[in-house]
Amino acid sequence: MVRSKQLREGACMTAGLEDLTAHNPGLLGYPLAGRELGRGKDAYAYEFGPELVYRRAPFSIPSGFEESLAIAHVQEHARREIEAYATLPPNTSVARTLVAWVAGNCVHKIIERAEGAPLHNRSEGRVAIHDLKGEWEARVEKVAQIPQAHFDTLVWSDTELRNRTIFMDYLGIDNLFYDDTSGFTIIDAEYSPQLPLKGAGMYVSLIDTESLDTLIPRESNWEGRISSTSRDHVVTILEKLACAGHKPGKSKYAPRFMKLCQQLAYSPDYLTDQK
Repeated sequence: MVRSKQLREGACMTAGLEDLTAHNPGLLGYPLAGRELGRGKDAYAYEFGPELVYRRAPFSIPSGFEESLAIAHVQEHARREIEAYATLPPNTSVARTLVAWVAGNCVHKIIERAEGAPLHNRSEGRVAIHDLKGEWEARVEKVAQIPQAHFDTLVWSDTELRNRTIFMDYLGIDNLFYDDTSGFTIIDAEYSPQLPLKGAGMYVSLIDTESLDTLIPRESNWEGRISSTSRDHVVTILEKLACAGHKPGKSKYAPRFMKLCQQLAYSPDYLTDQK
């Protein structure tokens, strides 16, 4: 991931692509939209040189709003996002937004490229449940073996982001990258000052609760649905998160977390302290 002081400072002084390339002339040899790296519902991400990503996403102008005022609002939001990212400690495990601008009813961003690969990948369509079980169990086994220090940095980073109203989409299971050396990197975190700060849902991404919900229906428990080894792997992940300070409390994630604990016959020590 790019960690050049010159790049960070230069990009954060302005929301212009020209400033970025002026401080990093080597980027001029690369197309802005190179190889496609991924796409979301409406957003597209492309390779921009070896260490950066160009992301493009449309925005809509609400009915009754003057176009120029709506665009000015989006531009101001982008400027504040860059400023918020610029205040993060340098070792925060996130792919920072370095540059953002508005053109053609789209928000364009230059973002640091995460090291490693997605911790989980979205499945293209539903797979047979017996295939999903083996594939999911292999994934949670790998996550359970990740060192505690990497969990500590991840939870600390998530807190630093939320304190600046930058939020990870916990439901996007491919929004966490992992590298054996550098650890986790959060991608596609959005600056959303209107959202509340509470909502510790990191466990949703780490254990891929969407797949787990398929394997264990809401009114069932783990026995006969997943192996006892996989159940233990999930508990290990939850305990490592708790040790790092991630303790789902009074938030929209709390009821689902309580249900998950019930399904797994797992009772974390701190749970009794929640009010």
